[in-house]
Amino acid sequence: TTMMETGWIALCIALSMAITMAAAKAPDVSSILLKMHRKHISQPPHDTTLYDVLQVRSNATTAEITKQYRMMSRKYHPDKIRSTQKNDTGSAYEYAQQKLEDVQKAYEVLKDDATRLMYHQY
Repeated sequence: TTMMETGWIALCIALSMAITMAAAKAPDVSSILLKMHRKHISQPPHDTTLYDVLQVRSNATTAEITKQYRMMSRKYHPDKIRSTQKNDTGSAYEYAQQKLEDVQKAYEVLKDDATRLMYHQY
């Protein structure tokens, strides 16, 4: 082969490599989240207290956690509770406030897959 043909072949190889590298995009965000969710399922947490507060399974999806959080937030919102109702530990209003705080704290950890994974690890 001549020098010109060799250069042409090298150029074609370089172009095909560039096209191949351009086709290999960054991974899709949904696939990363799916992998993280699978890791959550494979590693059950040592402590399931936050899941118990939200009344969901430890392998619940983010959508299930969000749905349950919204439902419990409406249920325990202090404005929905009459201040005349009584509970064993005091007023129902104070109980609802405490329960809503617990639900909010649990959701802050479990709503994001990164913090949820850290909760599973420790």
